[in-house]
Amino acid sequence: MHVSASTLGQKISLRVKQATLQEILQDIQVQTNYDFLYSESEFRSFGKVDASFTNKDLQLVLQKILTPQGLVYFLDNQMVLIKSRDELLAQMAQNQQVIEGYVKDEQGHPISGASISLQNSNLATATDSQGYFKLVSPDAAPRIIVSALGYESQTIPISSTKSLQIVLKEAISDLDEVIVVGYGQQKRANLTGAVSQVNASDIALRPDANIASTLQGLMPGLNIQMNDGDPAATPDINVRGFNSINGGSPLILIDGIEGNITRVNPNDIESVTVLKDASSASIYGARGAFGVILITTKTGKAGTTSISYTNNFGWTSPTARTDYISDPYVYGKTVDAALYGYNGTSYTNYNDEDWEKIKKVASGELAPFHELQADGTNKFFYKSNWWDHLFKKNQGSNFHNIAISGGSDKLKGYLSGRLFKRESINNINDDANMDRQNLKANVVFTPYKWLELSNNVQFINEKDKDYGGYANGFGGLWSTTTWYHLMAFYPIMVDGIPTDIGTGTGGQGGSAGLYSGKTWRLYDTDELTNTFRAVVKPIEGLQVNFDYSHRLEYTAQNFRLNPFEHYSGNRLKLTTKGLNRLSEFRWKDKYDALNLFATYTKSLNQYGNIKVLAGFNQEFFDRDRVAATVDGLLIEDLANLSLGTVMNNINGSATNWAVQGYFGRLNYDYDNKYLLELNARYDGSSRFPKESRWGLFPSISAGWQIDRESFWQPLKPYVSSFKVRGSFGKLGNQTVGVNTFKELMNVGVSNWLDGGTKLNFASMPGPLPTVVTWESTETVNVGADLGFLGNKLFVNADWFRKNVQGMYLPGEPLPAVFGANEPKENYAGLRNEGFEIGLSYQDKFEVAGAPLHFSATASLSNFKGTITRYNNPNGLLSSYYEGQELGEIWGYHIDGQFKTDEEALAYQNSFTNPRNNLSLVYNDILNVMQNSEWNHLRAGDVKYIDVNKDGRIDKGDNTLEKHGDLSRIGNSMPQFPFGLNLNMRWKAFDMALAVAGVAHQDWYPTGDLYWGSYQRPYLSFLRKDLVDQAWTADKPNNPYPQIYRGYSSLQGGRSLNELNDYYLTNVGYLRLRNFTFGYTLPQSLTQRVKVDKLRLFFSGENILTWSFGNLTKYLDPEQAGSAVDYSSPETVDDRGDLRSYPMGKTISFGVMLTL
Repeated sequence: MHVSASTLGQKISLRVKQATLQEILQDIQVQTNYDFLYSESEFRSFGKVDASFTNKDLQLVLQKILTPQGLVYFLDNQMVLIKSRDELLAQMAQNQQVIEGYVKDEQGHPISGASISLQNSNLATATDSQGYFKLVSPDAAPRIIVSALGYESQTIPISSTKSLQIVLKEAISDLDEVIVVGYGQQKRANLTGAVSQVNASDIALRPDANIASTLQGLMPGLNIQMNDGDPAATPDINVRGFNSINGGSPLILIDGIEGNITRVNPNDIESVTVLKDASSASIYGARGAFGVILITTKTGKAGTTSISYTNNFGWTSPTARTDYISDPYVYGKTVDAALYGYNGTSYTNYNDEDWEKIKKVASGELAPFHELQADGTNKFFYKSNWWDHLFKKNQGSNFHNIAISGGSDKLKGYLSGRLFKRESINNINDDANMDRQNLKANVVFTPYKWLELSNNVQFINEKDKDYGGYANGFGGLWSTTTWYHLMAFYPIMVDGIPTDIGTGTGGQGGSAGLYSGKTWRLYDTDELTNTFRAVVKPIEGLQVNFDYSHRLEYTAQNFRLNPFEHYSGNRLKLTTKGLNRLSEFRWKDKYDALNLFATYTKSLNQYGNIKVLAGFNQEFFDRDRVAATVDGLLIEDLANLSLGTVMNNINGSATNWAVQGYFGRLNYDYDNKYLLELNARYDGSSRFPKESRWGLFPSISAGWQIDRESFWQPLKPYVSSFKVRGSFGKLGNQTVGVNTFKELMNVGVSNWLDGGTKLNFASMPGPLPTVVTWESTETVNVGADLGFLGNKLFVNADWFRKNVQGMYLPGEPLPAVFGANEPKENYAGLRNEGFEIGLSYQDKFEVAGAPLHFSATASLSNFKGTITRYNNPNGLLSSYYEGQELGEIWGYHIDGQFKTDEEALAYQNSFTNPRNNLSLVYNDILNVMQNSEWNHLRAGDVKYIDVNKDGRIDKGDNTLEKHGDLSRIGNSMPQFPFGLNLNMRWKAFDMALAVAGVAHQDWYPTGDLYWGSYQRPYLSFLRKDLVDQAWTADKPNNPYPQIYRGYSSLQGGRSLNELNDYYLTNVGYLRLRNFTFGYTLPQSLTQRVKVDKLRLFFSGENILTWSFGNLTKYLDPEQAGSAVDYSSPETVDDRGDLRSYPMGKTISFGVMLTL
């Protein structure tokens, strides 16, 4: 059979049903002039097939038709030669060219799964786990095409039978990167919404046990705030700032279902995607209003089985200074001065001779002792470092992870497990630890090309144990039992028995309770999630997805309180304190999620391409909770409710909710330049009344790939890619309480007696509003994506504005006689706008004869929230008001400190009735202090200014119109969060560096750790620099008042507590989040022991921190600013006391091994 030909790149269009191969080839011949050579007798044995192609390349058409029949084609000059694969193998010995070799990367590591195809043919193979391939060609001088994901393809002419050693170069451009989006995937080049993604390779080198902290600073617009150093705590996670006065966090989906990000094993993660604007998030409707985070975990890959093992051993210590005053002489002088200035008394009760004794104890000239007094009390002369005694300097941790992956094209599997353990900072109780176990099993079965079945199982166990103990409850390290009254001159132990001196009469016994080891709390959670998926491809272009997930979560919390013995007070009386109590709480959560959706992709030839998605989602959650407390347990070492002799309390509760939604998406691109996307979701939520339960949430986005226009070609050498995009969408917010719109009656037991029995009661429910609907969010996003230097450098920039309307808040105030709170209404409004800039650069350079692979990403963002509507007609500053920029700090102006007592007294006397007219800022000094030496203004005190010259220093009516001496002095919101990440690889060495921070954040100092004895003279931990910077006559520039001003920061109206511009501090910072250095041993050595790859690494987390303000080194700047939660506007004026788990820095090392 012979037909004349034209060109290889000719397009083919045909549509046939139940046609023979000969008929199809004849149809193709009508459109081309190629010669086809094949065996007609052999073709008669093949069945009839359907085929549909529109404007497709000849090679693609031949591959689609012939490959399923086991036929191989070769394009040679003007002829198409077609043979069966069996015939080709039988002729291997007869003039066949055997092509074999290895494919490796530039570091010499084998690339498995690389495609090796014969040019102008469908004959192809793939490399195995060692990078080896073998291919037979009928051509004596063939050319092969070698390609692999993430690498540049190569076309190689074959001129000999020698084994090939092929080295693929890493691809630089990421425009073809596949991005996970809602219910699907898209190429980055085709995105029109605001979407960011990091892949496993971006985070693989960091040995972090919590993916949330790893993501900090990696993507613009993703705000992750670590509030303290507690390894068991969940950080605040936010996308693009304030979303509602009622708060709200992003939806986090793990493999398509809602989950807890801190429970994911970082080693199992394939990618993390953040959907930030309405166009990308509206597919999730009511739950996507605050952004969506999609976490995709790993699945098995076809090929030789791969086994990997990773471990890490680390030690964590506080990032801030903890060398508090432990010198008993300095400590005693400090606390005595603070208390003396307040009321003229003393804690130590030392005389001059005693001060000499304690000075000698401090220097080591005298051994610590206590001295019995005539009245039966004791004076104490000890040198106790309570911080080092209670808190570990280093907390050990370790994790071990193993993963197994492999299978065939028909059946693939992935199995992984992780063990993670970290010690608590508790230095007294050895088993105060956190433990985590993860198990994941995934199997994918493809019995037919049109059907894929998979099942994914994940099991998680979390266990946290901590210790406490005090007179009336649990106490613990972070309670007042630790932070008060543990003075450096007090003994920790006397004759092996713990002490609690207090202020002389005994305290709560906190440290003694820790020593007993019998008051503890245990949190234990088991979570099992199973997801079954089916993917059906019934016809070309159509894919139907079904998945059903079921999660069971069991949570147990046990609190065991036990009495304990200690010496109490300055009489060292042996005392027993504490409760004999057991409280047990049990939760059982059930969560079900079902998704059914279909995607259809169709080429419209010269009219572009279209992709349509339609689906259904349903989720249900149910929680059953029970709790019981018993007292008087018979055995102190056991914890079981059956041992209780008195029933203290028993209760329970239940919660359930459901959501249901119908969603759709339309993607259209014309000429690969003009992009359009439409999304819509119709959602229903059980949280709302039936009449307002459903809402429609649409969005539209468009993009223009300008660099693909002909007029842009002269600019290509300078700007290699350029896309502009814009989106608009509307989302709803269902984040209200599950029972918000139900009239619930509280049931309880009153103290009234009827016949000696307490009466049961049921209270009337509160009133409900007549009309309630969703909060609505309308978002506009404009962005641009630019590539430079051949797309080695990418710049992504976005500007967004989000308008939130109908926020659900209390309505107009009602008279007190109404007898209930005002019904809530949809009326408040909020505008949030900001920008994001992301940069990425990747390249390679020759260094000492070897390529240095280098990649960097940087991000910068900022946002501003403004109240646009709120029911505050009087403009009260104590509430939200229209035009308010969230985070505003209103405060007083201070003109330094008084230099002399005379200046201070003259200032005080310049006011009529100063005890009244200055009482809002100097109440501690003028009206509270009992020592006549210090109950007036003195040198070193701060000087408040009467800004409005009315003879008073106050807040006026505390309104916008009459705000007295207040003015806007700062903003508590973090400004310009940023991140920088570098990765380098050279020969066998690799290095990763991650930096993150906040450019500026105003914080007014608060809390025990900052103010020390100015807050409470009896604090256990006083920072040295506070005392060093107190005002004295010879140090008049020191910023703090004289150390005698005890309690001056304790509460409102006191001179150091009122917000002012003098102590306002910038807690912006830059932190080296991670530094990792690794070395991979040569394979020539490791393969001798059957190890494919062995990497040794060292890593540091949070090892360096620079504060942009003058914050004391005793406070971590990130922790100082953590009282503000991005997702909760009501926290913008929170100040926090920082009496919490210190932020940690970690040094670790480990091994990564692959078999």
